Amino acid sequence: MGIKQLFGQSKITELTEINQLHFPKLNQPLLPLDNNKNYNNIPFHNEFLMIYGKVNWNNEKGSFQIFDTSKINVKKVIAGEQFILILSNNGKCYLFDTNNKENIPILLKWTVDEPIENIFGHDYLILLTKKGELFTFKSQNGSYLAALENNYLQNKIDLKKINYEKIIDIDCGNEFYLILTENNNIYGFGSNYCGQLGTNEGSSYEENNTTFKKANTKNIKSKIIKVYCTYNTSIILTEDGKCYACGDSTYSADGQLDKNYNEKSNFKLIPNLENEFIEKVIPGLFFVGLKAKSGKYFVFGYNNYCQFGRSDTIPQGNVQGPRLLNTFNSYDIEEMECGGYNTTIVTKNRDVYITGLGSDAPFYPVKTTDGFVNLNLKNYIQHEAFIPNSKMKLKLAMGRYFGVIYSIVDVPKNVWNFKRSIKLNDLDLIIGSDESVVSECEFMDDIY
Repeated sequence: MGIKQLFGQSKITELTEINQLHFPKLNQPLLPLDNNKNYNNIPFHNEFLMIYGKVNWNNEKGSFQIFDTSKINVKKVIAGEQFILILSNNGKCYLFDTNNKENIPILLKWTVDEPIENIFGHDYLILLTKKGELFTFKSQNGSYLAALENNYLQNKIDLKKINYEKIIDIDCGNEFYLILTENNNIYGFGSNYCGQLGTNEGSSYEENNTTFKKANTKNIKSKIIKVYCTYNTSIILTEDGKCYACGDSTYSADGQLDKNYNEKSNFKLIPNLENEFIEKVIPGLFFVGLKAKSGKYFVFGYNNYCQFGRSDTIPQGNVQGPRLLNTFNSYDIEEMECGGYNTTIVTKNRDVYITGLGSDAPFYPVKTTDGFVNLNLKNYIQHEAFIPNSKMKLKLAMGRYFGVIYSIVDVPKNVWNFKRSIKLNDLDLIIGSDESVVSECEFMDDIY
């Protein structure tokens, strides 16, 4: 029982419920939540996942569904070109496939016995198991479910191809992906038409589709900690907060000031960030955001649909080289995600803002030049138990023409607070010459 057709000021008064062990089978309807039931007293029962926009490009209009994910215990969600993959903390995966006519996520049964540690995707869909095994999938006749369910072992990667090096990180672009290993090596697979694999070997997808290529990173002296991919550009982040990019420069998604430099297959330092320590790269289709340790955000790349809004320094068009994000209060950003032609922001107060292309999803603003627009989740979620509160953390994932907003329980680390503590007594230890305890002397202080 999917929920669709939300446009304008329409509201939802019903959520769809996920079965405790798996999503319902295709011939079983999703069960709505009971509007008369008080969910507020049920611990951790306010986690939800909202899918909005055009997951299937053939749809004329966007739609959305909301799922109760309280029993799933979501760890991570990725949005590919035309799929959504949900990873639970116990390693199970659920696939939302555009060719699934029921529009519900399906449990990948083999992940029950082969728990998954991490997931990645764009047009490739990649799963890394807790045992360190790697599986990569491509759609079969437009469907990922068939590839993931039928003979999945055929999609297991022989780690000999990357010299059995331990995998640290993976990211996917269009028809290619990068693997970072603990040896500080990057291995690329797939299309290298724009030099996005960090090597000048091969220049087409066909020439690279059966072998891994090792990127040339000799000019990078620091340890590499993350890899990121746009449609046809690659970016790496080092432990000293520097970013390097290679690949296509057509849309300025490589962050370079010179669009005409010749060595596009070599990772080159992204300029204008000398005084910043970059903590995170946020890649979109042809545009990129950067989060700095200072709390500032920088953006560059394709801004034709005002994916970052518009200002005197962030024009509508290609933004060449990193520019300070001044169309939104950077210090109020908790999380930012870039998609196909839109950017979504979650603030520290758990408000959600969206800007960019306005014609492909119900939540996007009508005009692309209006800047960021407040989504106001309360207009769409009527159950108080599911409206994000201080115990929840909102997370984002974005595909080409759609997005995902989901909540997880924010479990803070145990921090001792001695401000209101009362000292009851002290214990002195008298240590002998051989460092053994000779005697103990206990005394009471005044209690205050």
